[in-house]
This record gives sequence, C-alpha cells and structure tokens, in this order.
Amino acid sequence: MDKSGGIHVVTTQLAGKAAANQDALDAALSELYDAWRDRDSDRIKALFSDRDDLVLWGSDKFERIVGRAEADRNFGSWIAACPPWTAMKPFHRVSEVRGDFAWVADEVNGTWVDGPSSGVDTYRVTTVWSFNDDRWQVIHANISIPN
Repeated sequence: MDKSGGIHVVTTQLAGKAAANQDALDAALSELYDAWRDRDSDRIKALFSDRDDLVLWGSDKFERIVGRAEADRNFGSWIAACPPWTAMKPFHRVSEVRGDFAWVADEVNGTWVDGPSSGVDTYRVTTVWSFNDDRWQVIHANISIPN
C-alpha cells in the first residue's frame, strides 16, 4: 500500500514497461478527472476508445452509452447535467495494470458551487482501459453514487 498525492493507492510493484504504463495511466486518470471537473465533454471523449463495445454507465437511466458513435452523439448532454464542479478528487484507488489492459476502482469526491449552494458528492468510478495507439483509452466506465 502506498500513499500518493493524498490518494490511498493499493497496487503491485511494477518495473520496466509496466511501470511506464502505470505512469501513463495515472496521467490519463488525472486528465479524466480534470476534464470532468471542467465539464469538458470533448476532453473526456478524447480518452474514449473507438471500439463499438465501449460502454459507459451512470446512476441515472439516461446515463447509458454503448459504442463510440453513441458516445459522440450523447455524452455531451450527460456531462452537461453535472453541477458546476470546483474539484474532482479521488481519495481511494485500487488498480492493476496487466500488459495493455488496466482496471481502476476509485472513490471520488466532487466539490461543487452553484450560486449560494455548495456541496460535496461522493462517487464510485470503475474504469477499464486498453493501451492502444501509444495511449490509454477507456473501454468501460461505471460511475455510481453510493448510498
């Protein structure tokens, strides 16, 4: 177990290519949360695979996307429904990289301010990534709100 940047991380010791892949995955995850904070659907979609079996699940019924074409059509309305975030911060992570595939299970606090109202929402975010074209790409994401 390791403490890194305020995130409680559970992972295995990596060396060589696997360690470089983990560093690249960590950078992709940071970009994912920064783009989510900014509600920038184009930056988030840039992390998605072009695969027809790309799957994105959320807590609401409309938050269900299968395939890159559907993501390109509908993801913008999904992210636009988010509150005005000021921060998206993972505070617990379990992940594993195996060659060109990785999975990540994060608990994330999203801090928001909307006029006089503000709050913090906690999410569970599970992502599966594939390393293609020299970068990590999301092939599956499940975002839920624990009770």
